Amino acid sequence: LVEGAHQNRGLGHAFLRHAERCDCLLFVVDLECSDPAAQYSVLLKELELYRQGFTDGHHAVVANKVDVPEAMGRLEVLRERIDGRYPLFAVSAKFGTNLLSVLNYIRSAYDATVDRKEKLS
Repeated sequence: LVEGAHQNRGLGHAFLRHAERCDCLLFVVDLECSDPAAQYSVLLKELELYRQGFTDGHHAVVANKVDVPEAMGRLEVLRERIDGRYPLFAVSAKFGTNLLSVLNYIRSAYDATVDRKEKLS
């Protein structure tokens, strides 16, 4: 998702329409980036500008590259920005660090969605 997606930049509306059908979103931010908290904010802003309330459902933040030297300080800034509102997973895709926690979260979110849909039908 790129800045300006709500104005149909990049994959724009095609991607956003697809994302609307998702029951759970994972926001993957790069801890090697100088400001991953700003990166997360841009993602939220783009979704909300596309459709107000877009981010009200299940979502979590996956902070990748926890193995880089600058990661811990940037992770703390991101943690403060999220302020406990959503799950935050610090991972290293390269080394497999904490990926099982992310998979468990996805499974729990999926199970909750299936249960909710079964109760509605």
